[in-house]
Amino acid sequence: MRLVFLFIIIGTISPCAAFSASPPLQFPASANKLEDFLPEGWRIKSIAKGDLNKDDLDDYALMAQFGSMGLLDPELLIIESGNDKCYRLKVHRSFDNPSELEIRGNVLSIIWPWYGIGRAQTDHSIKVRKYKNSEHYRIIGEDSDYYDSFKMEGQTYSANYIIGLRIIEYYHWGDEKKVIDDKLEEKFAPDVIFVEDYHINDDLADIHQYNRRLYRTPPH
Repeated sequence: MRLVFLFIIIGTISPCAAFSASPPLQFPASANKLEDFLPEGWRIKSIAKGDLNKDDLDDYALMAQFGSMGLLDPELLIIESGNDKCYRLKVHRSFDNPSELEIRGNVLSIIWPWYGIGRAQTDHSIKVRKYKNSEHYRIIGEDSDYYDSFKMEGQTYSANYIIGLRIIEYYHWGDEKKVIDDKLEEKFAPDVIFVEDYHINDDLADIHQYNRRLYRTPPH
């Protein structure tokens, strides 16, 4: 009888209630400590420090992760320091599990170091800088390297969104050194892509997604 009663209760639960989406994450606009930006249950996975807005104060980029298992996509936070010793949040968005952050000069690098499935390995990074006379941060460059460890060959892709130049190289390893087989350069209209709007370049999406295969023809 108790089992029947339990099935009746479960059957009356609305599917929408049982599987409703989590509310969007809320981040404060400012805080006195970096940890105060994190919602309950979140922790800092990686952090980088440097002067991103050229005001001679240390700013921060941090990747926040939910719990210890990373059940949700990590959140990137770009936080600027103020003369009033208050931190201000400038950017937050989710990313598909990058594991390294680095600030050199006033440029932030978001890095996905070598990872992959089987013999196909991928290295990917984007470079971010504050956009002139604005509160926004833009993507200024993108670099990727796709390598097949069985064939010992691969493909690199580098894009500069400021000057509008794309360079693609095909290579193999021979005599313990990298040998360039072909190199293509292509100009395109310079583009302003803000961090919040970034998604991986369409030319790269297929080979970036789970390393399904290495393309041997230039992206179009």
